[in-house]
Amino acid sequence: MVKVYAIVPDTNVLVSGSIVPYGNPAFILDSWRNGKIQIITSLEILEEFKRAMLEYLHVPKDEVEVLNAFFIWKGKVVEPKQKFDVIKEDPNDNKFLEVAVEEKADYIVSGDKDLLRLGSFMGIKIISPAEMVNILKKL
Repeated sequence: MVKVYAIVPDTNVLVSGSIVPYGNPAFILDSWRNGKIQIITSLEILEEFKRAMLEYLHVPKDEVEVLNAFFIWKGKVVEPKQKFDVIKEDPNDNKFLEVAVEEKADYIVSGDKDLLRLGSFMGIKIISPAEMVNILKKL
């Protein structure tokens, strides 16, 4: 039986994978759609995703709503019980740690230097999208 990794992608991975049909974030989302990984988010992460898509990239609202609904339907949305204050440089990034710990994720996938600098958190590896793709290609 093949292990299905549980990952917490950061907002940039969700956005890039949703709007660019190639590259590492797109490969990660395709792997999720094909059942090779489980994506875990929170309402806070999905709100940030919607805001980035609507306000910064000006993606039509109906398209954003469909994508968001798909993340809710096919992904796993959790509400973390613990709050962390680990990333002082950008406290907003702590939400990814909180979701990962709540659900005991295998990986946090991010290109964010503040998250990557940690390397791991409470036994959860923090890796780049390229590293995640390398892992997925071996499955």
